[in-house]
Amino acid sequence: ASATAPATLGSVGDTLVSQLAFDANLVQATVGCATPTSGAGQGVKISCVGGSRACVTTPIYVTTSTVVSGQTLTTNLGTLLPAEGSYTAGQLKPGESVNVIFNAKIN
Repeated sequence: ASATAPATLGSVGDTLVSQLAFDANLVQATVGCATPTSGAGQGVKISCVGGSRACVTTPIYVTTSTVVSGQTLTTNLGTLLPAEGSYTAGQLKPGESVNVIFNAKIN
């Protein structure tokens, strides 16, 4: 069945096993590359699919230290997806999705 009403998102998270570590700079996926996708220390990318949120065309890059603690990543989409246009903070409408993108590297 398809959603008929908007949803307001809260926190999503992931905990890496001890053999992995977060890439604090979201280094580009090119062999031998050490260039951050956006900027040093911006290790999480939020992008949206569908709808008219700004993050559909311009991803949001998040400072790693604000969302990563040790082996745990916690993103509060209620804060990271701001109120804009016809959206309330954290809201997605039917047919839309959000991507939380980060790199993990082997220790």
